[in-house]
Amino acid sequence: MKERPLDFDFNDDDTLVEFDDTQRAKLEKGAKELQQTAGMLMYLVKSGKLGVGTRDSIASILDHQVQDVCNVLDYDTYLKKSQAKTLREIQEVNVENRILRQQLGEKVSLEDCRERLKLVNDGFLQWAKTEGFGWISDRGTDDWGTLKGTMRTELGRWRRSDDAARQKMIEFGFEFDDPNEDGAKPIANEKNIELLKKLVHSLSPDAIPYEIKINARGSVPRIESVDIMLHTWDCLEPYIKQHQEEERKEMEARMVKKMED
Repeated sequence: MKERPLDFDFNDDDTLVEFDDTQRAKLEKGAKELQQTAGMLMYLVKSGKLGVGTRDSIASILDHQVQDVCNVLDYDTYLKKSQAKTLREIQEVNVENRILRQQLGEKVSLEDCRERLKLVNDGFLQWAKTEGFGWISDRGTDDWGTLKGTMRTELGRWRRSDDAARQKMIEFGFEFDDPNEDGAKPIANEKNIELLKKLVHSLSPDAIPYEIKINARGSVPRIESVDIMLHTWDCLEPYIKQHQEEERKEMEARMVKKMED
């Protein structure tokens, strides 16, 4: 179990904490139990009678008792606020670093370009995850800076597809033989092709569904995928922010889990 660093920042919030009768009783009980366990530990240490098994048992008991008290004190909320503050500080330092380099006359580094291009690709994928079928493969740019990618039209096959995406495509109007089947693809009819074009244009009027691939094998032809070209990238901004927010929440969850471990 890793030690949590103490927070020495001055907290001038003097708002009185209110406890109900149940919380007050839990705190009193927890304080007494901690005092008793700590007293037993000190007695065994001073008398030289503390065995390995007893040491481990007492450590486990103390950890459990401290967690009980911290839960009543709403310590999890404090941890989340502290982690959010740390993340904001990191982001501010990154921004200040870029501004400082610009003031010093340094050009944007290739690493900065790589990071920004990754954000663009993440935003493109986030759009498919939020508004489309859930996955875009072969994302990249051509010599003219046009963003390209292939959106697969299979339901439930891709790790970023979920029941919400499945339901959204059904509500959009796409027709399937069996929309509840994993791997179901839209039937290749005129209605579905027009809906697919409409879906792509919903990202941006500049978004072009330049090739719709159809699998004619089987009794009913089906749409396999659509190749998309995007000449301007500003439309990806909200999806980039959404992706960053999801990443931030995942990072916070990992930090909490790491601290708990």
